Amino acid sequence: MKTLLFTLSFSCLVFSVHASDITLSVGNVNIACSVNSPGDKIYIPITIDYITPGEEISGWQFFIWFDQDIITWDGEGGGGPQLGINYLSPIFPPECSGPSEMWNVSPTSELVWLWGDGTCFLSLAGQTFPHLLIELIFTYQGGLPPGGSSPLIWGTSGKKSAGSNGKGTTEVYTWDEFDYFTLTLNDGSIYIPACLNSFQGDINNDWFEPGNWCFGCVPNNTDVWISPVPVNSPVISGDIAMVDDIHLFADAVLTIASDGGLTINGELINDGTLLVTSDTNGNSGTMINYGEITGTGYFEQDRIITCTGINPGNPSTIGWHFLSSSYEGFTTDDLYDYFINAWNQSAGMWSSYDPVPVYGPCTLWPTTALEPLGAWNINLNLAYPDPTCIPPQPAGTGTLIEFITSNTQVHTGNYQKALGFGSGANQEWNLVGNPYPSGLDLNTIQWGENTVQAAYIYDGCAGNYIYWAAGMGPFVVPPNTGFFVETTGNDELLITNDNRAHNPELYWENEVPNLLTIQASGNGKTDILHIRFGNNVTAGFDKNGDAHKIIMDTEGLPQIYSRFADEKLAINALPKTSSVPVSFISSMSGYYTINAIETSNFNYLMLYDCFTGMQYNLFSEAHPFIYNTGDDPDRFIIYFSEVENEKIVNGKISISIIDQTMFIQSAVRDGLIIVYDLIGQVVLKKVLEPVTMNQVRVGDLHGCFIVKVSTGSFTNTEKVIIR
Repeated sequence: MKTLLFTLSFSCLVFSVHASDITLSVGNVNIACSVNSPGDKIYIPITIDYITPGEEISGWQFFIWFDQDIITWDGEGGGGPQLGINYLSPIFPPECSGPSEMWNVSPTSELVWLWGDGTCFLSLAGQTFPHLLIELIFTYQGGLPPGGSSPLIWGTSGKKSAGSNGKGTTEVYTWDEFDYFTLTLNDGSIYIPACLNSFQGDINNDWFEPGNWCFGCVPNNTDVWISPVPVNSPVISGDIAMVDDIHLFADAVLTIASDGGLTINGELINDGTLLVTSDTNGNSGTMINYGEITGTGYFEQDRIITCTGINPGNPSTIGWHFLSSSYEGFTTDDLYDYFINAWNQSAGMWSSYDPVPVYGPCTLWPTTALEPLGAWNINLNLAYPDPTCIPPQPAGTGTLIEFITSNTQVHTGNYQKALGFGSGANQEWNLVGNPYPSGLDLNTIQWGENTVQAAYIYDGCAGNYIYWAAGMGPFVVPPNTGFFVETTGNDELLITNDNRAHNPELYWENEVPNLLTIQASGNGKTDILHIRFGNNVTAGFDKNGDAHKIIMDTEGLPQIYSRFADEKLAINALPKTSSVPVSFISSMSGYYTINAIETSNFNYLMLYDCFTGMQYNLFSEAHPFIYNTGDDPDRFIIYFSEVENEKIVNGKISISIIDQTMFIQSAVRDGLIIVYDLIGQVVLKKVLEPVTMNQVRVGDLHGCFIVKVSTGSFTNTEKVIIR
């Protein structure tokens, strides 16, 4: 869509009367800031003042030339109904709203307004405001005036004579397509500035500062020109800019900061440079286009790689990042100084693009392209370049990876990728990448039948994964970022323009009902577990709500998860229940804590430590505990409602563990003993013998268990630890 590219700013146009002068003032109307699309109305305020109230005014007129292809008047000619004009002050009686007329003059039109009937004007003599205030109403049809001229040219004349249009002015204008045009009227030599809404940078480089724009307003779904400026090239930061068509001229630079975004609803003509930046926290600027991308300029999108850098042979999990590309043609040649691993789904393992064992030192890996939905796992090679190589190896990229390409190679449209599956170890995992220069909202993807609706993004600084699953709300993956998806059979992944989004944020916070998020901390590292109650999920593993936990080898990393049978879960969606078991492991012994960082709308949250017998209110405190490597991981239970029995009921039963033997002291002689693990599976069942002290060998059981003793009259439940 187009917008009117002009500004009206008039004053003091003079008309002839019998005995006094009348002044017509056209209001300061910034049409470019108010008109967005064809059909929008344009309201032009006009004030008509007279010097000597009470004197009869026999008639006067003014005229407007306008381009009917750009705008049309809402009125009717020949003295018809008073359309196309609002009488604002004072409100005239109908008989005083004297006629308006329009003459058609091809290819433009001349609009002439006639005022008469001195009685109506005389009636204004005692009014507080000795002037008339009206609005002329036009409708925008679309397009731009030929050569960029204004579609409105104003004039005045003296008293109208019969059979004559009475034109009394001429107009002169000049045009500079890169800056502004001027229109000079000879009746008062009024200077009228107007321009395409281009960024001038008169105040600073802020896109959202009105004073930086030629029209004095920030464009909103209107056309924009970005011309080269000596200082203060525009920067979009802190919000999303919306434009229709946008043209970057040669040598012009437009920057989208890491916290900014640009939506282009029309065409992008880039003859300059469009730069999208990122920051050290993983945030990135974004661009979404709905029209064609043309021009001879360049598109650059940067990604800063943090916490990176290892020497050859170092098995560290720190510093690795999943990298995708927002344009066609990104290859291994763009990453000379990085270790590059590609995921081999059919083998369930990484394949390294390492030339040394294949080709020897100083030999570069053959050029290999990164496909649109592909991703690599990269880490900076601190030993590059090798000083012994002759000729010297090419310069490296460093921690700032610059994706630089021509406009035609920027990814847009639909992309499809086959997802594999195998029964061997890790063959259910597929590495995919965000193909766009925008964010990718996982919550909008139409997942295949055999694909788990979850994503796993690797955090190279933490040596751990960030998890998302269906039901957790929007999750926008930043540009140039890859992630794992899991399959239960062969499938396909389809990504479309409808999945694009702004505001990417890896550490997102959504208002999700019935969600508990707990965090385990220790050794300067953290891990997170999400537990969510839902209606369309089961207690088992669900493809539409759960995400498996990937156990890491990162030294000292606390790792917390939930379990169902043999399934370890980082996100556990299940029907509402009174308790959920929680497991914990780490590669280091030491002091750790567990606390809740999201409690949603829960009313009761109690963490029970089976090892110590202590319980903690998750609303108010963190739970400190000592962990030793080798401890049973199934240590904790989270209660979402109060339980009736914790120790002994009515003094009738007590339970203790000594040397792998469970002693049940009971005053009753019949009943049933059932031992459950923390995920609700029965691990032991025995009928009470008719003795005061029952002894039950627990064999190889160890960890935290629930023992339930049921009789005909009551049930006793107790948590026990078997070491």
